[in-house]
Amino acid sequence: MKKWHFLKHPVVIFVLAQLAWLSLVGIWIYWYVSNYIIFELAEDKISPQLVSKSINLFALITGLFLLVAVLTGMYLIFIYLNRQLHLTKLYDNFIGNVTHELKSPLASIQLYLETMNIRNVPRTKQKEFIALMMKDTKRLNYLINSIL
Repeated sequence: MKKWHFLKHPVVIFVLAQLAWLSLVGIWIYWYVSNYIIFELAEDKISPQLVSKSINLFALITGLFLLVAVLTGMYLIFIYLNRQLHLTKLYDNFIGNVTHELKSPLASIQLYLETMNIRNVPRTKQKEFIALMMKDTKRLNYLINSIL
């Protein structure tokens, strides 16, 4: 299953779509030219009402216009998909950084509290620990207010 994972990459999808599009254009032009040649060869055997060069040219131009519109649409989708992937990466980095910034003061406060709970900490050290915990609490409060 992992060997087919690369097919999900947007660039590969875009290249495959372009190859499909170009193949379709090639087949369509081949069909148009071959039909044109057949009509040219059989023109004297077909009634003049069935042969209309303006309708065939209109069909070719309209089809090419629609294919260019599809190509433009695929290109725009590719651009917006890449932008969305970039924004998703930025969002993931932001969440990772915020999580780290929020957990650091919390872990520090928890460490001080566990130390004070397990060991017999002198009163002077307790005041120092409490001051550090207050500093970490202010930092945590500032971070939460900044995010909100």
